[in-house]
This record gives sequence, structure tokens and C-alpha cells, in this order.
Amino acid sequence: EEVLQFSARVSSYRAATAGNWLYGGRFAARAGDERRLFPGLLPLLLATIGLLLRVPGRRPIVYLLLMAAAFEMSLGLRGYSYTFLSGHVPLYRSLRALGRLGIFVAMFLAVLAGYGYALLASGRSRALRAALAGAVVLVLLAEYRTRLALEPYPNAAPPVYRFLATQPRGIVAEFPVPQPDSLPG
Repeated sequence: EEVLQFSARVSSYRAATAGNWLYGGRFAARAGDERRLFPGLLPLLLATIGLLLRVPGRRPIVYLLLMAAAFEMSLGLRGYSYTFLSGHVPLYRSLRALGRLGIFVAMFLAVLAGYGYALLASGRSRALRAALAGAVVLVLLAEYRTRLALEPYPNAAPPVYRFLATQPRGIVAEFPVPQPDSLPG
């Protein structure tokens, strides 16, 4: 089934893209492109710092719960919520690539990482905060640096269009024509 095919696995969150400079070798799993959801180690570390080194307030707890819900929903049929949600929320049944909900996991993780960074930076001198911000940026750039393999894309018109361009103006019909009851709308 499509839902299962395009749902994340728990291991998807350990799978980096093959072209990733830092993690491409160790963390590049045989996951499809929809299921390479590794967020990097620094956001995980900062989020952990933000949640464990200080008693978290309501907002970080809400973001943590939202991240957990997005994670569970991204698992699709491999998780627990899909059956319930598809049975009770009609819009949810139309979702096919539930692994894409991993973007919400990354978004909530980024917010939690911000809490960790704020905790590390609070009470520090301006120079130390600037050094910390620079270090975080450099590590993130290293973690997210990726080689992209470019493939040639044909941009010439197919021969049928060159042929049609030489014909007199008129209507062009494409066959087979769909049945009237199967036309959109």
C-alpha cells in the first residue's frame, strides 16, 4: 500500500542523504529519498540541553509533545495513530506520503534546539555569545553540507511538437479520449 511505502520508519531518523559531507557514509541508509530524515547531532544535543539542564516551562513541553506527535504520525501504518486518525478525520485519509510529516519533527526540534542555545548563551558576555553563535553556525554548515548529483534534463521539445508546428492552425485531439463520466468535474 502507498501509505506504508511512503511512511517513515524509526530508522529513517538515523538516515542521512548519501551526499552529506559529514554523515553520508555512516548514516546513509538504503532509505528512499522520502525517508532520509536525520536532523543532525547538534540540534539533538541543543534540544536535550534545553530540556534537561533546566526545568522546562510549558512552551518547551508543548513543542516536545508536538514533535512526538509529528514523529508518531510520520510512521503511518507503522505507528499507532494512523488507524484512529484515518477512521475519524476524513482529510487524514487523503495523505499518502506520511514520511513528509518529518518536516514538522525537524521544525519542532529546531525550536527546542533554540531553547538549548538560549540556555547556553544566557548570562554570557557579548563576545562569548558571538563565539557560541559562530560555532553553532559552523557546525550546522558542516552537518548540512551536501553534494548534489546533477543529472542532465532534456529540454528539447519532442518530435511530435516540431511536426505540429509545421501544420496549419487547428484543433489537436489527443487519443484515446476519456469517457465523459470520467472527466474531471
